[in-house]
Amino acid sequence: MAVSINLAFGLSACAGLSVIYLSLWPGKMAELPMDAIGSVRFWGPPLVLILIVLAAWDHRRPPRPIKVRHWLLLGASPLLLIGSVFIAESDVPFRAAFRLARPGLEAAVPTAPSSGHDGSPLGRDFGPYLVDRYGADPRGGVFFRVRTSPGGWGIDTMSYGFTFRPNAEGTPFGGARYEVFPLGGDWYWFHASDDHY
Repeated sequence: MAVSINLAFGLSACAGLSVIYLSLWPGKMAELPMDAIGSVRFWGPPLVLILIVLAAWDHRRPPRPIKVRHWLLLGASPLLLIGSVFIAESDVPFRAAFRLARPGLEAAVPTAPSSGHDGSPLGRDFGPYLVDRYGADPRGGVFFRVRTSPGGWGIDTMSYGFTFRPNAEGTPFGGARYEVFPLGGDWYWFHASDDHY
């Protein structure tokens, strides 16, 4: 039983740290439940196999009383997960990571090329973020794309990133499902789909 409790705590710690790490990227927390469900076919079978082996191994050992430490670990496991989700949802890690990237992004704003469609290639790191494309939208705003994901059931692509003084109409990466969220000053993070321009 002690091995299973230690494993449960270790898995909770890994899952919690993964959630906090993923929260550093714009829009990733909204996709997290679907990503977890979609990837269960990869991590589910090995996890079930490990749990079966550990349960069989634990069952073969002579029973021993469970120590107080193990009960504490068992109680701390769900608290660790809940705390990690709370930290990630508070945007504190995301905002701290953006603060690292902000000076470099601000230096790149004046050099952003005007781009009406799909931005220009950049391929440069700003803090923890790799900006693959960027551009100054003719309608206003400079956009830095840090990641993409499938845009639902169609062939469209969702773009996520940061924007300086955004417009209300769209991005160089599309205007469908376009939203901006304040980060401070003239900076926002955005998501938009290329479903239509």
